[in-house]
Amino acid sequence: TEDFTWNILREPDFISVYINGAAEISVYDLAGNEMLKTSAMSGSVKINISDFPQGMYFVNVNAEGKSSVKKFIR
Repeated sequence: TEDFTWNILREPDFISVYINGAAEISVYDLAGNEMLKTSAMSGSVKINISDFPQGMYFVNVNAEGKSSVKKFIR
């Protein structure tokens, strides 16, 4: 089986998460507070971050029993 892959595209008020399979997506702030959680199928998910305070955030993707984290700055 192919490992899941994913990427983030940062836009001014959104992030788009591109993933090649079903996944749970969570966004955390630097203090570890969960800002949002959503489910996604293969393709892209657009997440509104316009209400997030400026700072660094972590996107955690769980798929196929594996977890991966990437960061972005608001």
